[in-house]
Amino acid sequence: MLRHRDRIDAAGTAVVVVHDSREQVCSGMLHDLDIPYPVVVDAELRAYRGWGLGEASAARTYLSPRIVFDYARMMLGGERPLRTGGDSMQLGGDFVVGADGRMTYAHPQTGVDDRPPTGLLLRELEAAAAASSAASSQSSGGRRPGLPVGG
Repeated sequence: MLRHRDRIDAAGTAVVVVHDSREQVCSGMLHDLDIPYPVVVDAELRAYRGWGLGEASAARTYLSPRIVFDYARMMLGGERPLRTGGDSMQLGGDFVVGADGRMTYAHPQTGVDDRPPTGLLLRELEAAAAASSAASSQSSGGRRPGLPVGG
């Protein structure tokens, strides 16, 4: 998603990252990463539970062929795995929430390697932004919100 920041910003959307570790661990992990979005620390997993996000099995977490391949490729390339400090079996998800607070897209993970394509997320963000803009335009009688009426 970071490579597509211009497209995200152009749509007038925002991204929020929620992480499941303690704040001190998350701060250390994020220190070297350039994440231009707000990061919310949810060590008690309230957001995760509220959004219905569960946990993967140990086998699905540590024996997934895709995960094993990705880690092997990373280590053979000289990279070290990022220690997130969170629960490695805690599943996340990708959600798009419109300006009106309604969820317009939800993809709760079914496994640690289950992520939607970035292009799909970008299209969903853009669609939510367009719907919000259209609704805002309708509610203001076709005028742009915030501009004075009359002359």
